[in-house]
Amino acid sequence: MKLPFHLFLIALLLLAASIAAAEKTDFSGSYTLTKIKGGEFGFGPKKGTVWSLEVVQTATAIEVTKVRNGRRFVNTFSLDGTEGIYNDPSGITGKCKGHFKRRYLYLDSLVIVRPKGGPTILDHTTERWELSADLKTLTIQTDVETTNANTQQILPNNVQPWAEVYARN
Repeated sequence: MKLPFHLFLIALLLLAASIAAAEKTDFSGSYTLTKIKGGEFGFGPKKGTVWSLEVVQTATAIEVTKVRNGRRFVNTFSLDGTEGIYNDPSGITGKCKGHFKRRYLYLDSLVIVRPKGGPTILDHTTERWELSADLKTLTIQTDVETTNANTQQILPNNVQPWAEVYARN
């Protein structure tokens, strides 16, 4: 009697896992920036240039190629909990990883900044990716948190959250 119950339980768990895996949105594709909302920071596409994304997603990682003002930045975010190497547009390297939570994809990066004469700072950037129901519009909400690396104190942040909206090509 125990054997059929165990088989039923295993089948139920496998079904739940396959349903959860099917719910993960596939962000693979090409996108072009249509607008930036919020974030009083004053950067964006230079006149006459296009910002774009190329995304390749597998079961274990998502590779994101950002083209901004003619420069390419490629990062691979692990989706299995391990950390990868992050290449910041400023030229600094750090760590990164990603995960799904419900219908959202979260991409986290952590970069250590050492300004002259100041404390070592940890910049933690979180991007929350969301595809529209018709899969044609990608919205990336970005938040940045800065922390003093020595005291772990959260610092006042001059970078306000912003959202980038992309159209799928």
